[in-house]
Parts: sequence; structure tokens; C-alpha cells
Amino acid sequence: MWNGDELELDEYLAFIGFDGDRSPTLDTLRLLQRGHVLNIKWENLDAVLHKRVALDIPTVQAKLLRGPRGGYCYEHVALFAAVLQGLGFDFFGIQGRVQMGATTVRPATHGMLVVRLGGERWLCDVGFGASPLAPIRLVDEDVITDGSWTYQLLRSEVTPGADGWTLSEAAGDGTQPGWMSRHTFVLEPQYPVDFRMASYFVAASPNSPFSTRIFVQRFEPDRLHVLDHQTLHDIRPGVGRETRVLTADEVLITLREIFGIELGIEDSALLLQRLATQ
Repeated sequence: MWNGDELELDEYLAFIGFDGDRSPTLDTLRLLQRGHVLNIKWENLDAVLHKRVALDIPTVQAKLLRGPRGGYCYEHVALFAAVLQGLGFDFFGIQGRVQMGATTVRPATHGMLVVRLGGERWLCDVGFGASPLAPIRLVDEDVITDGSWTYQLLRSEVTPGADGWTLSEAAGDGTQPGWMSRHTFVLEPQYPVDFRMASYFVAASPNSPFSTRIFVQRFEPDRLHVLDHQTLHDIRPGVGRETRVLTADEVLITLREIFGIELGIEDSALLLQRLATQ
């Protein structure tokens, strides 16, 4: 179902720096998620420039691993699901409603995976950009931290009449107390066809922020760079946030020098055109 047979598994494992045991265990899963989040880039440039994002494994692997590019959640999840299938993990897909502090009901436009291991379920949220570096056990009020980034998982009514889960992060840059909801989700299994349908909306709909506004993230154990259209944020948990507004030409330089993303001549020109009209 998840097209693991189309994946060049050895290439993926080498790219994320994984050389450990390939058995479908929790230790393996933790190493995979950390390696994926820290080494595979996150960006939505194809949605902004072309209003389409391919999710087939050969295209996703070529873009995220062989080209100086990245992808958004559905590309990351497609790739990670193929890896998990290739290694023999038991899992299923889900979709979340991104909140980021919003109080209204949002559409389900964020793909994730839930892995079943030893009678427990683990949330693998590898495609958020600033994603957790480790799987999160599906337990009410479970809090995880890696020393810099902290998350909390709570079970409650997430939409009217629907019991589910809310994943929150320590608010802001971590210098102030409190939690901010990232997304909510229910455990209704989703399949590649569901992800393709949601991805089409995210990439092509004029009602999707990802189709009109650039978002790029680079996540490190103790630092997060976020390019929100022409605003660059440098966030250090427990330290603070620096923000700078960029010119259109500086956006291209920043993509290359901070995020390691190289656009071709045509896409670079198209990006400058998009920035000039917004």
C-alpha cells in the first residue's frame, strides 16, 4: 500500500546517517525519526510556484534526497511510510487539523503516521518542519523533551462530538511558560489516496496558505530557522527569537545559504515574480 518496494532504502538510510540495526523496534524507530527530521529539508516551494506536488516514491526520493530541495508534510510522510514498510513496521496513516493557536475548526491537512509496537502506539510526526525528534507515545498528558524542545499530548474532544488528541508545544521561543496547540487529530486510518486528495487542496487551492505563501524550515537540536514568505525567524528555545524582513533577492540567497535549497534558473525567476506580486 505504501509503495515501499519502489524505495531505494539503502540510499535513504545513508542520507539520514542511519547505520544501526534494521529490526522494527522502538530503538530503530527513534533513530529513524531523529535522522529524518534533522537531515531532510522542509519547504513548500512547489506548491507556491507550480500549484502541484507529486507524492509518488521515485519523485519524492529524487527531490528530497538527490536534489537540493525539500518537501512538505505529505512528501515527508510518503517517504517515511515507504521506509517503515520496507523495514517491516506495523503502522497506519492519520491526518491532523493544524491549529497553531487557532480556536476555530481547521481542515485536516497534516499527514502523520502511528506505529504499533508491543501493544503501544507511537505518533511519528516527521513532516511538520519543526517536528519532534522522537516518536511520541499515545498516552494522555505525555510530555517529552530532548533538552531543548518540549511537547505535550492531551486527549479530549478536539472537534464537536469527536474525541481525539492535541499535540502542543512549549509556547513561542520557550522563554515564556505555557503551551500552544500545534494540531489535533483522531485515529481514523488514512491511506495514500487520502493524503493525495488533501495534498491537492494544500498545493492548489487559493484558500490554502501553502499555495500562495512561502514556508521553509530548518530544524536543529537547539535552533530553528523559519522563512515565512519574506520574514526570516531565528528561534533558540530558552534564549529568544531574532526576526528580519528580507528583500526578494535576499530570499533566494537565504534559501541557499541557510536552508541549503537551490532553485533552478526558471524557478528562481518565477519565485522573484511571485514575491513581486504579493
